Amino acid sequence: LEFRRVLFRSKDASGAVCCEVKYGPTVLKLSANGKNAFQVASMKELLETLKLVQAAATSGELDAAIATAAVLRRKKA
Repeated sequence: LEFRRVLFRSKDASGAVCCEVKYGPTVLKLSANGKNAFQVASMKELLETLKLVQAAATSGELDAAIATAAVLRRKKA
């Protein structure tokens, strides 16, 4: 998994930070309804959430999303 600079600010006035998780150039789908980003209220919260994402990846919780991304990468190649 890569944690690159894929942050963007929410369009509303809350100042929330959104983040995508990528496998190579492919953005992972993080939920069954197709959401590919998560939103947190602050940069501090972002760091805590990225640690949770890393733990989820290590424990295998993102294996299905990574496998799907790998298939999409192969189709583009």
